[in-house]
This record gives sequence, structure tokens and C-alpha cells, in this order.
Amino acid sequence: MRYLHEHGYARRIPRRMPEPPDRDQWEERRETFCGELLALLKDHRCDVFFGD
Repeated sequence: MRYLHEHGYARRIPRRMPEPPDRDQWEERRETFCGELLALLKDHRCDVFFGD
């Protein structure tokens, strides 16, 4: 790893996310998903896991 850094290489993590083709539709879907996720978090029958 040191060799790569000495020669100007760098890991690109996290990588940039490309712009969605239709930003308005993407934001609408994101808000809808957020509401669904909050409902699942409140449901005692569900186990919600997060990962990176």
C-alpha cells in the first residue's frame, strides 16, 4: 500500500454516485422509500438491518 501511495495512487472509496437521469423522480422515490422505511422501523415484527 505504501508503494501505491508513494507513486500517487489512492483508493477511491467511497466513490461518487453518478447523477440520476431524472432527479425529480429520484427524489420522489427516495422520499417514498424513507416513509416506508420509517414504517418498518416502528413495526415490532420486523428486523431492519443496515449495511455499508
